[in-house]
Amino acid sequence: MDYIAEYSSDSAEEERNAPVSAKTETASCHADSEATITTKDAGKTDVHQGRTRSFPHVEGQYATHVFLEIALPDSERVRKTYDAFQSHLSTHVDPQSRMHPIESGTRASKNRETMCLHVSLSKTVPITSVQMESLLRELKAAFRKKKRALHLRIGGAAKVLVNEDGTRTFVALHVTDPGGMVEDMIESVSRVFIRHGLPKYYDNPDIHVSIAWCLGNSATGRLKEALSACSTLLHRLVWNTHITRVLCRIGAKDHCVWQAAA
Repeated sequence: MDYIAEYSSDSAEEERNAPVSAKTETASCHADSEATITTKDAGKTDVHQGRTRSFPHVEGQYATHVFLEIALPDSERVRKTYDAFQSHLSTHVDPQSRMHPIESGTRASKNRETMCLHVSLSKTVPITSVQMESLLRELKAAFRKKKRALHLRIGGAAKVLVNEDGTRTFVALHVTDPGGMVEDMIESVSRVFIRHGLPKYYDNPDIHVSIAWCLGNSATGRLKEALSACSTLLHRLVWNTHITRVLCRIGAKDHCVWQAAA
């Protein structure tokens, strides 16, 4: 397994909450797991894209992140709107602060690859190989009594987020969780993390799906203007999603720690 370096991101979950003046559309956030690279590429600026590590690489430790996988639907309408929104964002930052789309991975769906985003249930933290088995076992136990799938509504609105050290800016879609199950899951994960001496997730989490980032925080004003200018497009960028599992990514491997009852 490759060791990976985790980068400060939209702590997008990696979210928040370093105080920022009047939390308007710009909030400080957490670091997303898509912001990881293998340490064999540690010296390559084209791979790092200017990002800085959230924690130092230590041999024998693995970046770990618990999250819900969010699939972009096969709907041609949603996909075209999503692509148009990404293009719109790119036109509102200068070339040196170019936007990078966020993608957590792909999965097979109806004979095609479906792009996946994510909702974080934990910060991205380093763990040792000794902690892996216990952490996965306790995460599975924490979710054992949860039987129902989650039904979330993604999009319809967006916000600009800045990570805690101001090194990256994110655009994130709103997540509607009518049953409050995501916050319950975050609390369950945090309890397990605390028992393992790991930091819990942020208080009063701002649940969202990050879809793009750029370096630094100088583009926040332009990005907020971009969101205001494309409100009609944003209102069309909305979909319902059916969540049936929770994943824990340790290094480069995803482990399923919860599966909804059939």
